[in-house]
Amino acid sequence: MTVADIFGTSVNGRDHRLLRLLSARSGVLVLSAPAYAALFFIHLRHSLPSLAAGRVPPDLGYSAGASPVLQFLQIFCLAYLFLVYGLTLWHWRRLNLTPRNLAWSAFAVTVMAWGLLPADSSDVLEYIGFGRLAAVYHASPYLHTYSEFTDDFSTYVTWDEPMPYGPVVLPIFVMAGVVSERNVLIAMYAIKFVWLLIHLLNAWLIYRIARSVVPVPECALFVFAFNPLILFEQPGNGHNDGLLILCGLLALFALQRGRDGLAVWMALLCALVKISGILWLAGILALLIHRRHWRSLLQGIGSSLASAAVIIILLPGAALAVMNTQWQYSEDSLHTVFIDWVGVLCRALNRTWEYDDAFRIDRLICSVLFLGICLWRLTFIRDFVSLTREIGHMLLTLLMGYAVSVYPWYMVWLLPIAALTYSGRLRRTIAVSSVATLALYAFPYTLAEQAPDHSVWSTLRLGLAFGVPIGFWVLDGLRVSRWPRGMSEDVVDHELWQVEPSLAAIHSRADVLVPLDG
Repeated sequence: MTVADIFGTSVNGRDHRLLRLLSARSGVLVLSAPAYAALFFIHLRHSLPSLAAGRVPPDLGYSAGASPVLQFLQIFCLAYLFLVYGLTLWHWRRLNLTPRNLAWSAFAVTVMAWGLLPADSSDVLEYIGFGRLAAVYHASPYLHTYSEFTDDFSTYVTWDEPMPYGPVVLPIFVMAGVVSERNVLIAMYAIKFVWLLIHLLNAWLIYRIARSVVPVPECALFVFAFNPLILFEQPGNGHNDGLLILCGLLALFALQRGRDGLAVWMALLCALVKISGILWLAGILALLIHRRHWRSLLQGIGSSLASAAVIIILLPGAALAVMNTQWQYSEDSLHTVFIDWVGVLCRALNRTWEYDDAFRIDRLICSVLFLGICLWRLTFIRDFVSLTREIGHMLLTLLMGYAVSVYPWYMVWLLPIAALTYSGRLRRTIAVSSVATLALYAFPYTLAEQAPDHSVWSTLRLGLAFGVPIGFWVLDGLRVSRWPRGMSEDVVDHELWQVEPSLAAIHSRADVLVPLDG
């Protein structure tokens, strides 16, 4: 039996059985449900015993304490979900998925992802700890750490540092902290329920924005709402990045409605979730400057400064927490490879070079380059189309080239851009990035950290996670450069958006504004 037989396809592309299933009212949901059911039992088996014993579960994706069998099963399920996701996009032109069907299916898969116990990160327990500092002990999580207090929840907290997130997330953490007084498990699902609602709201905003921006808003909805990485990390593992995306999308939505001042303020809130949100703020400011909307610009900056002043007064230390880089060492990035191999070279040459020296040099060089690239890309912002594209370029540069430590859930920052951008090259690279980041989960911990040649295996692991997307971006750029004259990288991916080249060329012109009236 061949792969074609399994999926009902044939080598000449007549995959009628698969297309019928994907085109069904709940085809994607039916195909995805077995994987989410399997992940539920995998995570239950991995996390529940530790939580019941009052311990933090080890990271299933990459830790010495994780079961290799459960890890393999998790990777198999994630790979299967990405296969369903990819096949749906590949055959999108031949499917007939209506907005109503997509909405109900998106709701169902989000609920299934929400049902998973967090298994690949203990961050949600840290969130509850920050909330308990404020709600139970009436202490600022920006000035105190949980190690200053001893209670039944102390064994669930592993971070001995103040809260590194902006004040926008604090009310949600406080709610979870209050609920944790009754039951830790209920508190985990309570905060995950908020992320579930935020993910659904983000999906709705993507669709509303896309109706005025791209020819096929249903596809934009699918690209974002059904991506396995975002479902796995936000309603699944309980990370707070959905709130950053929400503020960014609300800023774009306000911009579409002509509320430029509100857009600036919402972009500030985006930066007050995580510092990466400042790239959304910079992009919107650059657009308003180009349009010479000085009054809206001053209103937005004024309200933002007033909000920042209130936060500084009410929450001392919050501003410093947002600006804190959180990392004084390199962990999961190509910088780790660079610094490690510099150390190997120095030892081979009998030179003494401390890690801190290499780290400082790396940060100095990369900071200058990253700032220069961002300023350069901001000059390309002329309209709404170029705004989303350049925010994507800056975020991709941040994650692939500048950040010294990148976790898989950071890649979801790129998914709203993948849904809304006209750049097929950018969209494809983001899709490859979301799949390549599975290497951070899939690689055996013992091989990359404890084997005799572990440095080689660790380099391979990071090369797969970060080198593959960078290589794809370069090769795809070479392919795009060979397109007929007059077609740029902003030309719509015809297989996805189903528009003629002439229409794509019109939308890609910098001097033509896409209608923003909804």
